[in-house]
Amino acid sequence: MKAPQVKQSTSGFSSALSRFVLLLLFRFLGGVLDFTGELNRYAIARATVRDSAAVQLCRDLVDALMGRFLQFDLRNGSLRKKYDSLKYTLKKMEGTLYELALTEGMGLKISSEAAMGEPPTGAGEVERGEEEDM
Repeated sequence: MKAPQVKQSTSGFSSALSRFVLLLLFRFLGGVLDFTGELNRYAIARATVRDSAAVQLCRDLVDALMGRFLQFDLRNGSLRKKYDSLKYTLKKMEGTLYELALTEGMGLKISSEAAMGEPPTGAGEVERGEEEDM
């Protein structure tokens, strides 16, 4: 005996499935755009210890994502607002790299190990000889 077959409207199911897939796609793209903001925070943290190579990698990744997002026709909406923040994130990273290049050019480069450890001795401290003069 055969099981009864239920005829379903495939057009309704197909339409709901395509809307669901589209919703997932928009959420994924929104997550990628949010990730670039977090990547900017990471790049700033690396810049504080003068790790220009890590900042450059972050900038390159954001630039590559920018190239991909330029292919989309984003209309007004939440995804467009997040895309606009991607442009500003790229600009901030380029500014950070520029500032790092300036400080390195002036000879203000410090090693990552020194930045993570104790402050250099004598920084902000009063020597014993000066203390007695006060």
